[in-house]
Amino acid sequence: MPILPFLLALRLDPKRFIQAINISFTLSSLIMALGLAKLGLMTADSIWISLAGLVPVYLGTRLGGAVRQRMGAESFRKVVLMMLIVFGVVLVGKTALA
Repeated sequence: MPILPFLLALRLDPKRFIQAINISFTLSSLIMALGLAKLGLMTADSIWISLAGLVPVYLGTRLGGAVRQRMGAESFRKVVLMMLIVFGVVLVGKTALA
């Protein structure tokens, strides 16, 4: 996740920002999958669950792409920043309540 604020600070245009985030998440997911396989934790069930999870990811990506095309670059940055703040507050809140 530290890559997201870094890329946001670079003030990339939204298309490049999304492309960079997607590459980052894809690489980190592949590395995590390799680590799980090496530890023997990658089972057939977990693979099927992961493959099933690609359906909502694809749909969300398509929906997000349609929304992003209708936003200006500055509005896009503000929305991403607000989402980061909300997610941060939720994480802090969960930690404080645990």
